[in-house]
Amino acid sequence: MSSYDFIRNGIVLVFLLFLCSYSRALCLQVHYHLVITESGHVKAAIQAAVYDKALRISTYTISGGSMTTGQITNHMSVDAMNILMSFQYLHSAWSLPYQLLGYLVILYTQLGPAALIGFSVFFLVLPLQTVIAKQLGNLQKKSMVHSDSRLKQTNEMLQGMKLIKLYAWEEIFLQVIGEARGKEIWMQVKSTGWRVLMYTLAGSTPLLVTLISYSLYQVLEGKALTPEITFSSLSVFNSMFVPMFMLPQVIQFYVNAVVSTKRLRTFFSAAEIEDGEDGRTLEKVNRLNPGHVPQRDVKANGHESFKKIDADSDGQVYSNPAFETETQNGNLKESNLKFAEDTIDKLRHENGWPVAKISHGSFTWDAEASTPTLSDIDLEIPAGKLTIVVGQVGGGKSSFISALLGEMSTVSGSVQWDKSVSNIAYGSQKAWLLNATMEENITFGNKMDRLRYKDTINACSLQPDIDILPAGDQTEIGEKGINLSGGQKQRVSVARTMYSPHSVVILDDPLSALDVHVGAHLFEEGIKGILLKENRTVILVTHQVQYLDQAEKIVVIKDGKVQHHGTYDSICAENPQLQESWQKMMREEEEESDAESLDNVSINDERKELMRQVSIRSKEEKILKRSLSDIEKKAKLDKEKGALMEKEERNKGSVSWRVYWHYIKTFNAFLFLLCVFLFVLQNAVMVGNNYWLSLWSEAGINATEENMDEILKKYLPVYGALTIASVLMSTLSTTVMLLASLRAAKFTTMPCCIVLSMLLCDFLIRLQWGGF
Repeated sequence: MSSYDFIRNGIVLVFLLFLCSYSRALCLQVHYHLVITESGHVKAAIQAAVYDKALRISTYTISGGSMTTGQITNHMSVDAMNILMSFQYLHSAWSLPYQLLGYLVILYTQLGPAALIGFSVFFLVLPLQTVIAKQLGNLQKKSMVHSDSRLKQTNEMLQGMKLIKLYAWEEIFLQVIGEARGKEIWMQVKSTGWRVLMYTLAGSTPLLVTLISYSLYQVLEGKALTPEITFSSLSVFNSMFVPMFMLPQVIQFYVNAVVSTKRLRTFFSAAEIEDGEDGRTLEKVNRLNPGHVPQRDVKANGHESFKKIDADSDGQVYSNPAFETETQNGNLKESNLKFAEDTIDKLRHENGWPVAKISHGSFTWDAEASTPTLSDIDLEIPAGKLTIVVGQVGGGKSSFISALLGEMSTVSGSVQWDKSVSNIAYGSQKAWLLNATMEENITFGNKMDRLRYKDTINACSLQPDIDILPAGDQTEIGEKGINLSGGQKQRVSVARTMYSPHSVVILDDPLSALDVHVGAHLFEEGIKGILLKENRTVILVTHQVQYLDQAEKIVVIKDGKVQHHGTYDSICAENPQLQESWQKMMREEEEESDAESLDNVSINDERKELMRQVSIRSKEEKILKRSLSDIEKKAKLDKEKGALMEKEERNKGSVSWRVYWHYIKTFNAFLFLLCVFLFVLQNAVMVGNNYWLSLWSEAGINATEENMDEILKKYLPVYGALTIASVLMSTLSTTVMLLASLRAAKFTTMPCCIVLSMLLCDFLIRLQWGGF
């Protein structure tokens, strides 16, 4: 048997066909595994980059409205998903043209020039697809703008749900969000029209190519269609459906990715906190004061002594034998190294070593503003001491703190921190709480030290409040501390800074939300009794002037400038009028304190409100307990006594039929049945089209030159009509499917953070379902 006969053997051909199909499937699976895995990595990298940028973005960019929470949420979900989808189909952009070219070559060998003429339809459709892609890109940009607005308003509604319920503003917010949602839906409706046209062109192009090629075959070749020509070429035409259908999908994914990339580029180029040595506008230097600087000097005899360099001693160095420590090969032992570091810190505090220094600093929130918010700031913050910042409301006290933290843009000058400062504990003016237990809010991820924790609780007067809570400090205090009063939230926030191990503590007006006697207890037991006893640097912004005489340094800020700074006595001597003003305020504070001591209502009201909430929860738990019959369920209830949050429900395994049923219900039963009917009708027309083509090819077997024209006139009109009917059915079914999927792009209820995610992702996914 010759090699030619071997190749033409049917069994061999079937085996080769199987081998090709198997190899193709294997290669495709490897391809899909790689692109899906890497696209997941790309999405994760984008989300991490957005998160990192959100941490570094300037405060003014957020507060000034240039960037909203809705935009950042969209970047994390929708934009990252768009790039993920484009990454998965990236290789189709270059492989599809090669596939179509290969099909064209095969068709040319079967149908000759008729295939080239028929294939020209594809080149006529391609510019239309490009125009549609541009229109979809423009609509996608507009839709994302409305989506950002909707997400921003929805986030505001969810965060302020308590006030909305109290003031019965539900209808107002629903109307505002509904308008934004309506604009977004309208953009999607417009996009649906263009997508219908795109899918129609993609689905009809192979049919039109088939119709034109078969119509011209007999005219150009002078031969009748036969089954071997018809069905071999028809299999190629059917294979064209996949790349032709994928092409608009790839174009749409590409357009969405381009739009998302531009949005991300705008986000990543937004103004952020200026970089310094530690990623802020702050510099870290080894020493800020040319005064007494302890340094190490390793002796040749294996001992180390600390030396002090005095600024007035012309560089002369003296040794202190009391500080000598043993070394091994010129290196300090670990125990001695700790002693050395503690000694250096002690010397710094004893000698008024500045922990921070602002030199001729001018700062602004808006980098493009002509006038800085703070100007000509020149002062030092002593280490291990209390520095109090006072001034009129709106004078720039909080801005001064933000400048120290590197949260403002530097116009001129610099902010320098000592190298020993690695982290700073900051308590903001508006208390911020974790959605976690009371204990977790105070420890804030630090290791539990029961003695330190107890001292912190007592200093912040939190023990009576903890005793009221159903699970004590293991009670979840809810999102944004919704079941705590303003004063209780503030005391938890201050307790967090006190419990932290950081050497620098900054408190921005924590006493304003507290009663006078509670604030006095916090100052004496917390700030003085804990922070200053531990030689920690405390920067306190306050309006409570009765504590000024206990500060190492006072900073008076007015109209964005440091009007005075120094000790209490020096400022009073420099400005007697300011002293009189402070004394007047002190007398008023004393009178208010005396009034509160006679009738202590405020703090009791806070605890009464907390007890009322606990009582309501206890009644609910009792009702629930009566409904539980076995001990196991009761034990579970006791364990979850203090819990406010429920775990997110997750299903694993295959998709339940209930999910599909839920989608059908949101899809609308009538539209679902209409879609099914149209798809069945479309496939019936396609089957009829192929059946008529088989009759046409069978008639061509016995065709002669005399009856070829008659056969063409008999079968071509019907075949053309069935082709047009198939195109119309495809258009109609696609339209109904996309509109119905747009209608299904909604959901009901979920927790706040999951709601924001579902507002984006579920809307996007269900639209994509409609596309398939």
